[in-house]
Amino acid sequence: MKRTNTTRTLAALCGLVLTAAQALCAPANITNITPSSSPVGTILTINGTNLNRRLVDSPWQGSPPYVLQFKNGSGIYTSTPFTYINSSTLRVTVPSWATSGQVRIKESFLVDYSTNSWTRVNPGLPPNITTITPATSPTGTQLTISGTNLNLNRSGLPWSGVPSYQLQFKQSNGTYASTPFTYLGATSLRVTVPTWAQTGQLRIVESTYADLSTTTWTRQANAVTKLRFQNNSQYYVVDLRIDGIQKIGTGQGIAPQSFAEFEVTSGTRSVQAGNGFWNGSSRDIWFTNGGNVNCVSGQTSTFTWARTTIPQLLTGFGASEDWVGTYFTNNGNLGIAKFRVFANGTYQLYDNNVLIQSGSVIETSWPNHAAMVKFRFGNSQEANCSFPFGRFFLRNGPASWPIIEYVRQ
Repeated sequence: MKRTNTTRTLAALCGLVLTAAQALCAPANITNITPSSSPVGTILTINGTNLNRRLVDSPWQGSPPYVLQFKNGSGIYTSTPFTYINSSTLRVTVPSWATSGQVRIKESFLVDYSTNSWTRVNPGLPPNITTITPATSPTGTQLTISGTNLNLNRSGLPWSGVPSYQLQFKQSNGTYASTPFTYLGATSLRVTVPTWAQTGQLRIVESTYADLSTTTWTRQANAVTKLRFQNNSQYYVVDLRIDGIQKIGTGQGIAPQSFAEFEVTSGTRSVQAGNGFWNGSSRDIWFTNGGNVNCVSGQTSTFTWARTTIPQLLTGFGASEDWVGTYFTNNGNLGIAKFRVFANGTYQLYDNNVLIQSGSVIETSWPNHAAMVKFRFGNSQEANCSFPFGRFFLRNGPASWPIIEYVRQ
């Protein structure tokens, strides 16, 4: 007899019905364990199928007819209490005697083992911190904290996600407070010292557990950025402006061959200064100086006003300057004498625009605070130049020349 499509359809339906019936009538079965590794005392979730049925393939009423078992230290499976959640879930607390292996359910002589194994994790020692690098530093410094078991919690078990403990510094009142840190690995943490931290041991804290570092961290005064003004000139600095702000109070000054320091911010700072004297409540400034200073954070940077030289005085701090005087010869003729002084300390002497002499200008006397300075042109007589340093008198040149007053041009 030929098999019809209707016959095939009925066979297929019967097969489906049989498969469904088999699934509904299958015995209890356990599959995976979550977590698959843990210390004793951990609550595990046991997943499976048909846990509302017996291992002999029939529903149970009341309490599960099967037991849940872990392997003990002798390798023998031993029962432990568990909680039935639903047909696909059981929950159990790992007993203290459990060892690594598959978990199983057992009813009479029938057993069913979990698909995966559970692995026992033995707790280690709790986290501990030892050394701090650097051991001395100002606040704001990044420290490296070395230790052991920093990947474990206070129970000696691995933590997950973020560290289970806090890192703390001592405060000014002697108590400890937490600050953010970065976990680098089982032996290392990194932390930036908070502004309120005080000298003392660091510690990690989790609930009632606290561990103090083996070494002590010492707070160092925070490095201050300073500008030092070094006055090597012959006069008091009575006017000093840093970035346009006056730093010298009324009646005050920076003495010759001394210095003053000022706290500044890092970067390029503008310096403008004047030296001289105080005339009552006003500044009598004779010379000025200035420039820019690159101030490095946490360091002292120096601006130096060097001693003023005779060439600087006679050239007005420029490349060269002329000093001109007139005279009458013994014959009654008018003559023009001119010194041209150069920044390198040399000079040229002209008589009516004719070069008649050259050489070096030499300082002979310039005491600190002096209103008069003395110098020579080569082997000439000594010239005296008084404040405001715009003229001097000198007998020089041919024998027919008298004492001549030379005036800055």
